[in-house]
Amino acid sequence: MSFSKTFSMTGWRLGYTIVPDRYLERALTIASMTAPRPATFVYAAGTAALRGDMSYVEERRQAYDERRRYFCTAVNDIEGLRCHLFEGAFYAWFDARSYGLGSEEFCERLRERENVALSPGNRFGVKTDGFIRVPLVQPVPVLEDVVERLKRFVQSL
Repeated sequence: MSFSKTFSMTGWRLGYTIVPDRYLERALTIASMTAPRPATFVYAAGTAALRGDMSYVEERRQAYDERRRYFCTAVNDIEGLRCHLFEGAFYAWFDARSYGLGSEEFCERLRERENVALSPGNRFGVKTDGFIRVPLVQPVPVLEDVVERLKRFVQSL
């Protein structure tokens, strides 16, 4: 489990994994090579999060659900873009391949023309070029502005 999404502790790199005994040795080997060692205060914050009032988690879930529904629906109304209405995470992925640009070029041009910085999908895997990753951490009014700028941008292509 990641504390990043559940408790809005992004960047703190705190989480845990539950694995069957038969995979424990391999999981420990992987963790020892890849998992950072968080600072002491991060462990304390994680403990407080787990022991605290969980109503925050439901509030965040509802806020992200509203953002997800708004953003994916709005992007699907833009000709040439497709956004799958996914079920989890606080990121959206939309498919911009119909414009014939790779992820890097699409995002660079969008940043230059509309001052919107999004993540090129190709940074997340070889089969994701042409897809764009959007964090849904801002409230709906900010996402509305992003969608308007995105519309203007693709109309200019």
